Amino acid sequence: MRIIWIEDFPNTGKESIAPSSLAANLFKDLLGLDTFDEDYDTDNNVEEELPRYFKEKSIHEIVVCKSYNEYWKIHDLNYLNFDIIIIDINLTAAEPKGSETPSGLDRKDFLEKAGFYIWNLLIRKGVPEDQIAFMTGNGNSVSDFERHCKDANIPLLKKENVFEKSEESEDQLKPKRGYSTFPRLASIKG
Repeated sequence: MRIIWIEDFPNTGKESIAPSSLAANLFKDLLGLDTFDEDYDTDNNVEEELPRYFKEKSIHEIVVCKSYNEYWKIHDLNYLNFDIIIIDINLTAAEPKGSETPSGLDRKDFLEKAGFYIWNLLIRKGVPEDQIAFMTGNGNSVSDFERHCKDANIPLLKKENVFEKSEESEDQLKPKRGYSTFPRLASIKG
């Protein structure tokens, strides 16, 4: 299975969960592990360490993109080559200063909703909705998105594909508002 995870790993506020903890809690079941072991280097950055760890521990592959522009660089070549796409909604923390955003859009507003733009682009390109999951630490981002979809008469995303990053949860990742776990990811082991 090929996974792309688009996550900026903010270090402040509600979203400030350690990247290695977030990665371990999200992917340990897929890798068939109770926890990430001593082979996972928590001092290394997650966008380099997680793909290395996946390669060493499983048959799966993961690509980590930390910004909209990083994702955009690989989009045209690879968007159909991923089985699961996990998207953070707000991608402001890792976007390089001066990087391009779509013309006519306010940079700050765009980056706060960049995950939605990626989702829209993928849906328009024909990627099945059940291959895409949102994971966010911004509690009202998903309800804002649902409102925007309703206002524009766009069918809502599947609720079982929406996760919230949370420090209160034992696993630091829980289904949002009682939704079930992301079925494609939860059903596949090691």
